[in-house]
Amino acid sequence: MTRNAAVAAIAFLVTTSSLAFAAETSTTVGAAQPSAADLKSLTDMRVGIVKAALQLTPDQEKYWPAIEDAIRARAKNRQARLERIAELQDNGPMEALGGSNPVEMMQRRADRLI
Repeated sequence: MTRNAAVAAIAFLVTTSSLAFAAETSTTVGAAQPSAADLKSLTDMRVGIVKAALQLTPDQEKYWPAIEDAIRARAKNRQARLERIAELQDNGPMEALGGSNPVEMMQRRADRLI
């Protein structure tokens, strides 16, 4: 019973920490991004929560390394996407569009749909 309560509490804390990072208020504007060590520990906690929640049998345990690798790869790809978005925002919106006119770009896309 206490194990289930602990898993539920950890799951709640991990999911709400993502929401806290997503919320951008006047107090969080300009706040430092989480460090690589913070992100690694967050991923480690998520892996632990998933493993505890699945309650794998000994037969299923042999498949766990592939699942853990997939979770870690997804977290790594997400971090790379977030870094790319931050880089594009630093360069400005026109740089993200390749320096072209956004209206012309949308018109070209619309013409290709027809």
